[in-house]
Amino acid sequence: MKPLILGVLMTNLIFFVTINTNAPVYSQEKNNQENDLVFEVQGLRTNPITKNFQLSGEVWEKVCPSSQCQIEDDGYSSYVVLPDPEDTDPRLYTTLYFYIHDNVTNKDLTPLEKRLVERYELSIFCDVNSVKDIIEQENNIIYKCSNEYPDLSKYNSEENDPTYYFRLEGTYDTQNDTLTGTGEYDGQYP
Repeated sequence: MKPLILGVLMTNLIFFVTINTNAPVYSQEKNNQENDLVFEVQGLRTNPITKNFQLSGEVWEKVCPSSQCQIEDDGYSSYVVLPDPEDTDPRLYTTLYFYIHDNVTNKDLTPLEKRLVERYELSIFCDVNSVKDIIEQENNIIYKCSNEYPDLSKYNSEENDPTYYFRLEGTYDTQNDTLTGTGEYDGQYP
């Protein structure tokens, strides 16, 4: 009888902890098929917060075979590169860590196995390529950027887990400390 009571208490505790998590969860909306990757990050200089994050198309089908997944934000790397007016080669860099929860495909995994298998990272590289991509407006500077190397991969990748690459177009607004971007899937390795 004690194991049954302990089991019920543990189940309730796991349910309580899951319900009270502060991490944003993003369901993937079917209506945004225009881009394979969409994101908006606010507070890059101080405390990055994801305002929007969407994956769709072929990459979404590969990372979420059931098409019934949710993305849970798990924070950003402390290493962030942002353009500065003194830069001779301005660029942006940040890494978003997140989980792709798939309760259909991964239903037989333990909670620990799920945490390892479902954790991903999106490394966002974005170069300012021309003086035309720097827009000065009074006390604000807006940087337009692009790159072909942003990648999405499993955080705990195994030998056969692919890395997905995107062609990225982004905008960084210095006054609002906001990075927005869209990307098109460009291939994978291996």
